[in-house]
Amino acid sequence: MCEVPPEGVNTAANNHHHRRVILHDEEDDKVTMAIKKTGCLELNEAVIECHYDTKDWRQCMKQVKAFKACMDEYNNEQREIRKFDSLDRRPKT
Repeated sequence: MCEVPPEGVNTAANNHHHRRVILHDEEDDKVTMAIKKTGCLELNEAVIECHYDTKDWRQCMKQVKAFKACMDEYNNEQREIRKFDSLDRRPKT
């Protein structure tokens, strides 16, 4: 993931119109950590790799569908767990 530096930070002496992009270490990436907890990280990486290689999401639908199926399965499992969790006070939908 990337972060744009706060306003007022001089990122390039000659460049007043473009912001510098700062890359973060993957270990610090909250999205990556959240996906890792689902067990779907390898499928997510396959989607990213496919898009990087092809530059076209339409060519990556097989990978996207596999990732979506994994995430759907994880979310369904979590919903089932919450049904039986007496500490879950959220309204049931």
